[in-house]
Amino acid sequence: MILKYVLLIIAGIFSGIMGTAVGLASVISYPSMLAAGLSPIVASVTNIVGFAFSNMSAVASSQRELKGRGKTILKVVIFAGLGSAIGSLILLKSSNKSFADIAPVVIMLSGLLIMWPKSKKQQTETHLSLWGKALTAIALTVVGMYLGYFGAGGGILIMAILLRALNESYAVDNAIRNVMSLVMNWISAIIFIFTIQINWPVLITLTIGLIIGGYIGPAIVRHIPSNIMKYGVGILAILLAIYLGIKTY
Repeated sequence: MILKYVLLIIAGIFSGIMGTAVGLASVISYPSMLAAGLSPIVASVTNIVGFAFSNMSAVASSQRELKGRGKTILKVVIFAGLGSAIGSLILLKSSNKSFADIAPVVIMLSGLLIMWPKSKKQQTETHLSLWGKALTAIALTVVGMYLGYFGAGGGILIMAILLRALNESYAVDNAIRNVMSLVMNWISAIIFIFTIQINWPVLITLTIGLIIGGYIGPAIVRHIPSNIMKYGVGILAILLAIYLGIKTY
């Protein structure tokens, strides 16, 4: 029993680092909770509530990148938060099987989008067109729904959107993503706490590791060149999607 909780803390640390650095936290934490005996939906809910705390430490660690970007953060959070609330309500009526079917496709598309090169015009533009703003708002709302519904690979999808919509470094986009994830996870967490079963011993144990890892992740990203992070995350996402696709289909 003690070993199980020690392993959950370790899984939480690595999940926190992966989640706040590249957006792949659920890849470690979700299987860990399944191995601990939780059903898919309970594991997903416990996962989302735990990451609400992990994102708090990540945001605290990202103050350097977030300084002066309040307006951008507010716009991102509004649309993604709306989607997250909708996705969380959908989750309450969903089947366990639907999770495994969606994740490989979402992760693959996210990886490809991250590595898809911007045009010269996109690289030099400082502001999006009205059409670009509308598409970004829709995309953020949809990804918010997915994150509130399940979330596996959703962090990479957020990064794919931000990297194309904002002409910022990977570290800055990653910090904004962590704020976005913080708000969405707390919206979902509040809904779940009052509507569905949560395994509190597993949640508390996992959260200890998530908070530690969540603080470390942004510090690692800060010292790695943007292009290395961008293509590294894209390749990792594609490989993961292939692996999950083979297991699922």
